[in-house]
Amino acid sequence: MERWGVEAGLDVADVRTLLAGDAYADRVRADERRAVECGVTGVPSLVIDGRPPISGVQAPERLRRLLSGRPAVPVE
Repeated sequence: MERWGVEAGLDVADVRTLLAGDAYADRVRADERRAVECGVTGVPSLVIDGRPPISGVQAPERLRRLLSGRPAVPVE
């Protein structure tokens, strides 16, 4: 992960400090709690507009429909 941080333009010392510490632990735990509250049981998962989670592995067109608020399956 250090290499990815540096490749993304971050300072190597900052990346090492972040990876060795727990500066974001509270935020991560809060995200985990929220995921459980939403019903997420695996990753990748998507929760859109408070609806029940769905698998994050979706065809691009279905994702576009979900994110635009249109029905995931075209209504004919």
